[in-house]
Amino acid sequence: SVYDQLEQIVEGPSLEFKIDRLSDDCKKFINACLNKDENLRPKYKQLLEHEFLQKVKEIQKTENVSGYLSHIIDGLEKNTEKFKLYYYLSYNSQ
Repeated sequence: SVYDQLEQIVEGPSLEFKIDRLSDDCKKFINACLNKDENLRPKYKQLLEHEFLQKVKEIQKTENVSGYLSHIIDGLEKNTEKFKLYYYLSYNSQ
């Protein structure tokens, strides 16, 4: 019955995320968020410091740098002479 299902949700164990294609850090993060016991569930600050989010931040930094360098390389390929002048002026003005 619906009541039994609701009781199982409230009284039963916390859900556990077990999808294999996710990293262990990702699963640990999600499972920490799904913990029913508010005393065991990490607080906001702890979640922000979780290893999974720290790795995500590092990946985002790498992607930002990769995108920036890709933009520079595209500029070199499209307009070499103009880019040389821009690079020369930017480099010498530092």
